[in-house]
Amino acid sequence: MTSSGVIPRNSKLPKAALEIAHTGASRFHTTRWTHHCLPYWVLDEINQGRQKQRIGKGKVFTRLSGLAAFYAPGCEYHEWQSDGGSLRESFMVFSAWGDLEMTLRRLVGRRGWCHILDPEHLIGDRLQHLGDLVFRRRPGFGLLAHAAMLELLGMLVVAPRVGPTRFEVRAETWGRKRDLVQSVEGYVRDHVAEPLSVVDLAVHLKMSLPTFSRTYPRVAGETPGCTVRRLKVEAAKRLLLGERLGIKECALRLGFSSEFHFSRLFKRLEGLPPSEYVDSLSRGRSA
Repeated sequence: MTSSGVIPRNSKLPKAALEIAHTGASRFHTTRWTHHCLPYWVLDEINQGRQKQRIGKGKVFTRLSGLAAFYAPGCEYHEWQSDGGSLRESFMVFSAWGDLEMTLRRLVGRRGWCHILDPEHLIGDRLQHLGDLVFRRRPGFGLLAHAAMLELLGMLVVAPRVGPTRFEVRAETWGRKRDLVQSVEGYVRDHVAEPLSVVDLAVHLKMSLPTFSRTYPRVAGETPGCTVRRLKVEAAKRLLLGERLGIKECALRLGFSSEFHFSRLFKRLEGLPPSEYVDSLSRGRSA
């Protein structure tokens, strides 16, 4: 079985820009509290060692390896440095806006921060890789670094909550959630000609409707209905451009209730009616 996809012109892609990425060891030559309050998002993890920290006016605590910290822009936090001490850490500093920023705000809540348990060092290893990419600056490092940053953000978004300010990332959970999205998309593509419902998807996955409806948007970043509509439009493009089907026949082939319903959905996702979409691509190919 093969699959393919076309990114809609007006799709809400993750909007983020990497500002700084670092990995390495630091040795301290003074004893002091350092103060941080950046206008950016910060994700950092201690790779080796421990450090006393305080967030805002909260209590002092000791952060060890395997616990990542995630701070929103403007979050005030303090880190303790002891003369002669050392620490190996990795972090990234980035900007985010649009839907992605709203999603990240929900993670940190009103406090503006959260911790992520990382017992298998999935986040830590990827942060080290990201820092190494930026440091070496080999050809194509910018694209690779951006992709690595988005993977890290994806891990945060789907991490299950294990406390008021804590989430947890494990390889088993991370893989299981990716499998959920792949299973849904595979089922939709195999039944793209049918009028699929959320109930159909939940039954296929052997999940209760409330559990599926609650879990899937958090993992996939869109509702099940959005996934069905998006993949139907992807299939429509192949029928319109590859098989040269007319709009009415295409709508019937994909299980739409009417040609009007199909055209309205297509325009909402692509910004153009099906006929204009085909014409624009045809002109581009002949130019």
